[in-house]
Amino acid sequence: QLIKESRDKPILTMMEMIRRQLMKRFQEKREALTTFTGDICPRIMEKIEEARLGATTCDVSLAGKEIFEVVIGLKNAIVDIGKRSCSCRKYDLIGIPCVHAVAVLMHMNVDILEYVHPWYSKHAYGLTYQHMITPILDKARGLKMNMILLCRPLREPNLVGQKS
Repeated sequence: QLIKESRDKPILTMMEMIRRQLMKRFQEKREALTTFTGDICPRIMEKIEEARLGATTCDVSLAGKEIFEVVIGLKNAIVDIGKRSCSCRKYDLIGIPCVHAVAVLMHMNVDILEYVHPWYSKHAYGLTYQHMITPILDKARGLKMNMILLCRPLREPNLVGQKS
């Protein structure tokens, strides 16, 4: 979206538009951080709640140590809760417990949020947007740019087969 709106502009104008939009976005994200109530970002909490609802229909069986088999209807999945891994690969790839892992965690009666990757914590979110994008003065206010003037050569180069 940021680039689509500005891609038909000259390069400096395009870059300036993107810089302004990013500056606003970073500030909006920093302000949104103050409204977070828990330790995990709100969108991730929504995904966990969806998985919790789906996990109520799962049948969980302990295979040994920290490995479980989870059956949903005719499909099954293998969850290694110690490695934070599931055979569906969703938990492995995104770091948020999938429906199978949530079913296991509910079966174990442990806090699901402790098994969410730290990437999704309020602290990590804050670190992502902590830096400020610095405003830049425009040309009219004295921004000096080093420009290289490109001039035509004084003389045309000799072509192959022609006399100089």
